[in-house]
Amino acid sequence: MANFYVYAYIDPMTNQPFYVGKGKHFRLKAHLRPSLWNSPQKTTNPFLYGKIKSLMIDNTPPIIIKLKEKLTEEKAFQIENEYINKFGRRFGPEGGILFNIIGDKQQATIKPSTIQWSEKRKLDHKQRCKSTRIYDPSYEELFSD
Repeated sequence: MANFYVYAYIDPMTNQPFYVGKGKHFRLKAHLRPSLWNSPQKTTNPFLYGKIKSLMIDNTPPIIIKLKEKLTEEKAFQIENEYINKFGRRFGPEGGILFNIIGDKQQATIKPSTIQWSEKRKLDHKQRCKSTRIYDPSYEELFSD
C-alpha cells in the first residue's frame, strides 16, 4: 500500500533540516513526546532528542514537513536515504547537518516477517496495549491535525 511518507524536522532558527525520517500515520509527530525529549540520554538517538529538547525549552518547536507522500515502504526508504545522503549525517563520515544515526536504512530495516499473528492474537495485543496506555493530555495535543 502507498500510505508511507518521508518527513523532515526543521530548525525554526536556521530553516535547515536536522532530521529526515519515513513513516505512516502519526509517526512524524512521535518524536515530540515529552517522555522522549525530557530524557534524551535514555533514547536510541540522544543527539536528536537533545536538539528537540533545546528547541522546546526555547519555546521554538521544530517545523515538521512532509517531503513526499503516498509512497510504498520501499519507495519511502529510498527517498529517505536520498535526503540523508544529500544533507549528510552530522556524526557520520559525511559530516553533514542531520542527526540521523543510520545512513542506509533500507538494508538495516526491511526484513520479511517470520511471525504470522492470528486475528485473535492481533485483537488481544491491541486490547492489552489500549488497556495499559497512559493518557497524557499534553501528548494528545500534538495529534490534533
